Amino acid sequence: MSLLRFATRCNRAVAGDFLLGKVYVEVDSKLLKRVIEIQQMNTEDREHILYTLDALIKSVKLKSIA
Repeated sequence: MSLLRFATRCNRAVAGDFLLGKVYVEVDSKLLKRVIEIQQMNTEDREHILYTLDALIKSVKLKSIA
């Protein structure tokens, strides 16, 4: 059973680490829907979006330590 199916059956988002007993992370349903949408895109579009997202995340992290 996939992690997504498991999370859906449990009616909550579950991170892989949670299943390994390491961490519990609750994911906002709107965010999860966006991630699923990105995952369903063709490889090139997905890579462009993830590249941009990674850059934005890095920028926010750098701002927080400055």
